[in-house]
Amino acid sequence: TAAAITSWLLNSRASGVDDGRVCRKSYKLWMGLLPGQPAIYKVGINIQCLGAFTARTFPSAVMGFIQTIRDGHPTTPLVLVSPIFHGALEEQSPIKRPGFMSLVQFREKLHATVETLRSFGDMQLFYRDGLELLGRHEHRLLYDGLHPGAKGHCLMGHRFARLEFGPLGRLLPGRLPEDPAGAVVEDTTAPPRKDVLGAFVCEVPDGTRCRMVVAEVSGGLACKSDRPDWPASPVHTRGDLLFLRSTPGVWGQIEGEGQAVRFSNGISWIRVPGVTRAVSRPAPE
Repeated sequence: TAAAITSWLLNSRASGVDDGRVCRKSYKLWMGLLPGQPAIYKVGINIQCLGAFTARTFPSAVMGFIQTIRDGHPTTPLVLVSPIFHGALEEQSPIKRPGFMSLVQFREKLHATVETLRSFGDMQLFYRDGLELLGRHEHRLLYDGLHPGAKGHCLMGHRFARLEFGPLGRLLPGRLPEDPAGAVVEDTTAPPRKDVLGAFVCEVPDGTRCRMVVAEVSGGLACKSDRPDWPASPVHTRGDLLFLRSTPGVWGQIEGEGQAVRFSNGISWIRVPGVTRAVSRPAPE
């Protein structure tokens, strides 16, 4: 099987992780590869959405990383996978300054970098467009608009296996016993948690408060605040985590049986005593 290598090195600048620790982790992963064992490297959205590199510096960072790998694994089949679909940043960059890339530009730069290295003789390096794994038409499989849920991951796995391990695969052609293109991906999505229904006091880090109501809608759950600058949003729950489609990348930790929700951006929802359920209403557009 292929070894999945996470994007620690390229993400280190974006995440603030200590470079030495990052290098040691990546070194151990690569040392564990057997000669000729293929590897998949996901050059993910964190690099783009945090503005870690510009259009000028990104290609050189990718080239340097690949060349470092080639020092120890000169013939390892390697696939670089670009980001999957994320509507908010497809056509615009996260930083409104020259040089920062939209996802469309990010994929183009990554593809061009791979082709440059191939033109210099690295014919075991390949590019895979993330949109081939999960694209615009599957955006509903992104439970918070950014991250795929269980069904999305299954779909991506089936598609990648068909593309890289199927009859025309570049990593292990013919390894897949049958083409899973038509395979039915089981929907393992759990039903939404009903204990988060009702009214909450929303405490914002700046000291302000507002009211938040979570209600059942035809499409699942949705929330609405009395703050005019906060739009209504579909709500998704996964275990004890809660996600709002209006704020991709932010998640909330559900406490107890819905008594409170603590979000990663510092906002907290505190249950209004005595109010446990809200009236069902049509789904927001």
